Amino acid sequence: MLAVQLRIETEQQALDSVERAANIASKRVTAGKESRLDGNLAIVEAERARNQLAALNEQRIGARAQGIAMP
Repeated sequence: MLAVQLRIETEQQALDSVERAANIASKRVTAGKESRLDGNLAIVEAERARNQLAALNEQRIGARAQGIAMP
C-alpha cells in the first residue's frame, strides 16, 4: 500500500505540472501564440492525469479495504 501512496503523490505532482502547463497553453492560445490544437492537447493531457490519479486513489481504497477484511 505504501507503493500506491508514493505513486499517488508522484501523480499528484505530475498533475499539478500538467495543469499549470494547460493554463499557460490556454493563455498562449488566447494571445494567438499557440494553435487551438495545442491548447486542446494540453487539456486532454490534464484530464488524462486526473483520470490516472483517480484510478490510483481507487486502487488505494481497494487495498485498504482488503487490509481491513483480512484477519
